[in-house]
Amino acid sequence: MTKLLDSITSGLQAQLDATIASIETGDPQLYMAHKIPMEIYAFLLSWFVTAAEKVKANAGAADGASASIAAAPAPAKGRRGRGGKAATTKSRAASSKKGASASETWDWAKQIPQTLSLICKVLLFHQLGRIWTSSGERDAFIR
Repeated sequence: MTKLLDSITSGLQAQLDATIASIETGDPQLYMAHKIPMEIYAFLLSWFVTAAEKVKANAGAADGASASIAAAPAPAKGRRGRGGKAATTKSRAASSKKGASASETWDWAKQIPQTLSLICKVLLFHQLGRIWTSSGERDAFIR
């Protein structure tokens, strides 16, 4: 989950930086090219936040007040096939370490501040009106 959120937020941040640089050049064709990618990244971030909040709410309702999301279930223990060798103690310890790291949880609550910071940065971008010229387009982007 962290990698997905990082991909979306870094893409939106890079697009915002590129848009700001393009607006500073003053060429409308150059900065209008950033309109669609900005909308796509904003949609993806909105979708991710909505999904994370739903999972958080479902996890909280299921087990009290947990805001963590389980990454992946631990892998099932390997079975010996025909002619296979039994796992050694060393390989069992290594596989249990892998299982422990796979069952770690991802905490959405820890990701909220940096995500909100990026959203505020985009929404407070003072030249937003140059890209979304009509109030309807601007309102649709903000929602």
